[in-house]
Amino acid sequence: MDASALMEVCRPESLAENPDQAKRVPGELRFWGKEEHQLWQYDTDKDQYQLVVRIGDEFRSPAGISSIVAELLFGMSMETVLGKDAKLEGVDQLLATLSCLLAAPEFSNPIRADVSKNSLRNVLAKYLPSECQLNDSELPVALEYAHFLGFLEPWDAVRYGVDPTTIVSTALTTVLGSKESMPLDECIYELGKAVPVLDGGRVRIEVEAAMEEAGFVSNPPGKISTSLSHALYRLRLAGMIKLEEKKSDDLRSATLSIPSRELQYSRVMLLKAGA
Repeated sequence: MDASALMEVCRPESLAENPDQAKRVPGELRFWGKEEHQLWQYDTDKDQYQLVVRIGDEFRSPAGISSIVAELLFGMSMETVLGKDAKLEGVDQLLATLSCLLAAPEFSNPIRADVSKNSLRNVLAKYLPSECQLNDSELPVALEYAHFLGFLEPWDAVRYGVDPTTIVSTALTTVLGSKESMPLDECIYELGKAVPVLDGGRVRIEVEAAMEEAGFVSNPPGKISTSLSHALYRLRLAGMIKLEEKKSDDLRSATLSIPSRELQYSRVMLLKAGA
């Protein structure tokens, strides 16, 4: 597609809420053309953008597109997410924000604790260093990205609830694959490798260590965070996965933390793919 046509698709003049949104589009196009997280390449001779990621019919939905973007972002190599590296163009701040959202006790009840621009600002200021703080224009963008990637569910136009069910569902399809079942603790470990802002992921570990300096208490081994527990429990209720309750002779298990109770399970089985 040539550049002018793509610009028109991305920002029809009737949809731009303010002039700044229109100005950002060329920068966004350049960002997703960079090698470390490349969705397309730009042919200067033809003035055209060409996709470099093969997108089949199953990826043409919003959820499918978000899974491709998430895979690119989470696959990026970075030494730290707490340093605000200019070369990463805010990706490190986004990953730090996602980890903090999922871990913070202030957002642990997805039914009652709403995430908004103001509440996110307060939680980031409480737990993370100055390099990770977002300004007033960056905060709503971070919330929109968190929703797009499958970590938040909208309550209304400005408030969300922490709920990573969508991205966990997608990741489980890859993690479990053709396996009939998997020990739940092993599954949590593999989820953290696939989505590093989830429990046990490299980004989550780094961010929780920083949060502990402000009084945050990480979960002990074997106890799943409230946010991930919520996602797994929702998938169980929806018939997407089966969780086997821990038996007295089971040597391996993990504990789900849901409002008012904790549940121990030993294995997980994927029943059907999709969110």
